[in-house]
Amino acid sequence: MRTLRYAVRPRPVLKYFGQLCFVLALLTCVPLGVALLAADFPVSWRYGLVIAAVLALGFGLKRLPAPKQLQTNEADTKD
Repeated sequence: MRTLRYAVRPRPVLKYFGQLCFVLALLTCVPLGVALLAADFPVSWRYGLVIAAVLALGFGLKRLPAPKQLQTNEADTKD
């Protein structure tokens, strides 16, 4: 078991979580398309709101400055 040598910095973690939000929004477009094809507009509206909220969160977090070097406890490294 490894011990932490440094505290995890929140900015790099949040920045890369913001990038994952874009992937989540992209993947949510699939059920949105299915709901639109099925003409289920109340559900489509909800999916659209979720996509907009996740994109807004991702855009805000992605703009955070991150250091060029990540610490080992901030990256998923396998020994």
